[in-house]
Amino acid sequence: MAIPKEILDKMSSDKSMDWVEEHDLIPNLNKMPYDVVNQLNWWEMNCRIRKAFNTIQKEIKKEMEQKKNISPRLISWVRIAKLAGCDRNTVKHPKRKFWTRKKREELIKEIKGNQGSKSIQKENSIDVEEILKIKLEKSKQETARWLIESQDAKEKIKLLNQLINRKQVLINEKDREINELRRRLKEMMQV
Repeated sequence: MAIPKEILDKMSSDKSMDWVEEHDLIPNLNKMPYDVVNQLNWWEMNCRIRKAFNTIQKEIKKEMEQKKNISPRLISWVRIAKLAGCDRNTVKHPKRKFWTRKKREELIKEIKGNQGSKSIQKENSIDVEEILKIKLEKSKQETARWLIESQDAKEKIKLLNQLINRKQVLINEKDREINELRRRLKEMMQV
């Protein structure tokens, strides 16, 4: 498939942008009015994501040369997205994730090869049981919070019902007084 003309024009003006057909080509375009724009936007975003990966790769190499510990945050999806100027779900888009995941995994392997990156190895070896315990504890806290809120709401409802009952008793008393006054008034009118 040939590279669209609009993309060739942009590539000639910015040499840092490249075309990787398996990443950038949107198959099955129907030549609808916005297909060219969609293809151009898709390609530009892919170029920005590739630049973000390249930036991270340079940072990793720099950290390795200085023999520093490399933080796992360096290659997080959020950081990649921030460098690309998009949302992390854009980076992990279903039509894009096959190459973005592969590229991120390559960076992780590169870091794992570095002996100075103990923190990335720790992140990948976190015990599943520990994660589940943390989630269970959070669920317990959430349940306790909802239980307390529920009990508070029940107390408020109980107090409101008591108040309604008191008001109803007062209303009934006033109704009796009114009815008594009406009865007296009728009697006075008859006399």
